[in-house]
Amino acid sequence: MRHPEPGHRFPVVYITVAPEATPRMVAAEFARFLGLPFTARHNLADITNAVCAVLCDVGCELVLVDEIHNLNLATRAGAEVSDQLKYFSERIPATFVYAGIDVERANLFAGTRRTNTAVVQQGSRTPTTPSTGTQSPPGASCRQGSLESPDSNRETPRNGSAGTASAS
Repeated sequence: MRHPEPGHRFPVVYITVAPEATPRMVAAEFARFLGLPFTARHNLADITNAVCAVLCDVGCELVLVDEIHNLNLATRAGAEVSDQLKYFSERIPATFVYAGIDVERANLFAGTRRTNTAVVQQGSRTPTTPSTGTQSPPGASCRQGSLESPDSNRETPRNGSAGTASAS
């Protein structure tokens, strides 16, 4: 990690969504920002679990996702990236802000994904226990897995109705 000393806070994280992004590419962007090492052998679940664990441990409060206009929700890849961002927003107790160019005209704020996101983003930001999905008591860690053990904690991200057009 960029600042490994104990007790270090990382309140804001910034990533960009590349054109033709995949869920693994988005997870890798988070990992790169945090300075987490990963290789081709680390799958999406490995990277996602490590990123979520670190962001919970460092007290991340704000996640900025830029270039959101690169998502095309009409394609499978775009919908999967949207779902991955939604999954991160469920696991990381932070506010997610999405920014891009002409996002209203790109229909990122239209349809069922927008409606579902608006409802979910208004919810509590209490961390959940990753293995059960139940709320943890305030101050509890939401740590699960690490990139050092790629064969453990093979939890696969859920594919729920998600969107990218809202911030809490």
